[in-house]
Amino acid sequence: MPTPTTVNGPTQTPVVAQLRSALPIPSLATFPSIIPFPEPMGDRYPPPGVPVCQGLRLLDAPVKFSWDQSQEVMANAPENQWTFFQCPQTQRALAAFYRERMISAEYKWLETHWDERAEGTLGIYNSSLVSLTHSYTWVYLWFLPNSSNPSTSYLIAAWWNAPHTC
Repeated sequence: MPTPTTVNGPTQTPVVAQLRSALPIPSLATFPSIIPFPEPMGDRYPPPGVPVCQGLRLLDAPVKFSWDQSQEVMANAPENQWTFFQCPQTQRALAAFYRERMISAEYKWLETHWDERAEGTLGIYNSSLVSLTHSYTWVYLWFLPNSSNPSTSYLIAAWWNAPHTC
């Protein structure tokens, strides 16, 4: 089994959501606080309809990190819908690239939450523009610095579909 990469995260503090749309964030199931991150399996790809940073490299092991609600996201996103990448950009540059591109006319995601912290950034996106009769796709993107090489950073992506009534 590959050795996971660890990024130290914050202590558990409440997250105050700053919504940019009136769409509801799906309710997240509550699980015990210690759940291992899914191991990369097979041919993992970025979430559908999400831009790819230039030089994206799929990691062989998960990046271990601590972030409020990460366990709840694990309860909703199937193991095969977690991906761990390294990009040859700083954490701030990578987060800015994705924030600009995700909401562009090319990708059309709705940003529902953006959380910048000293230890990284979380962007939450929703693809509910498809139709009110289809499910929403939720994408969580974490942008974390690589302490062993500050000119690179980690991108962790998790996604799942939730009924539009969520």
